[in-house]
Amino acid sequence: MLDLKEKLTILFYDNVLDIYEDKTLFLNQFKEENDFSFTFDNTIDIYVGFTKPIRNFYVHLKTPSLSSMNLIFQHSTTSGMHVIPNVFDETRGFSKSGFIQYEELGVNTFSVYGIQKYWIKISAPLGDSDISLCAINMLLNSIYDLSAKYPQINDEDFLLGKASLHIAIENARNEIVARLVRLGIETNYQKRITVFDLLDIQEIREASTCLTLANIFEMVSDNNEDKFFRLSKSFFKKYDESIKLFTLTIDKNQTGIPEKQKTQILTGRLIR
Repeated sequence: MLDLKEKLTILFYDNVLDIYEDKTLFLNQFKEENDFSFTFDNTIDIYVGFTKPIRNFYVHLKTPSLSSMNLIFQHSTTSGMHVIPNVFDETRGFSKSGFIQYEELGVNTFSVYGIQKYWIKISAPLGDSDISLCAINMLLNSIYDLSAKYPQINDEDFLLGKASLHIAIENARNEIVARLVRLGIETNYQKRITVFDLLDIQEIREASTCLTLANIFEMVSDNNEDKFFRLSKSFFKKYDESIKLFTLTIDKNQTGIPEKQKTQILTGRLIR
């Protein structure tokens, strides 16, 4: 059974010094003060691991690469690491924050630094970029999804220090997963669904974007007559409409292989 408090394991490997550095606790949190700076070149490998296969994760770069790097993505097998075909890299070689997505893989656990996990390895054999990582974790939408619907969201003084956009996205993720739990959606290996069981974020990305914006506008609103309150109501309505009925791809058997399940999502905000 999956521990509901389970997190991605994140390791950095210096292949010159033959040293692993565990950044799991630091990089699992979307805190703006997080700032893990390093030069991403052919001496560094990043390992992202979990207790079962996953199909995507989000990389939040505080300082991205000035140009797109040619990244190599590999997955663990019984015989070592093999290159992943057809990776959809929204970070464009770590030149911006975004999702890393890929199709189902014939993955197996592999021991890295004595830790047995299903691993994804990221390397930059031709890279030489100074970057800073803030977090690597699971989300359901990105800051670019927000700005596509409301460009002013990127203005420095918009949130006035009330919260970061990534924390708002993280809160929307938690709210949606809690809603699925309330509906009684289960997997075959545990009774409570988690974000790690959602294999295709595209199915729920629009809903998560609208919910994030609804919550942000509600937070910055001063009263129930200003434009932000009206925007909050409008985006919550869009969220409710987009999530009522959709095909949810769930990892039912802890294999990373999708199984389609029609899920009716009830309308109305969760009681918080």
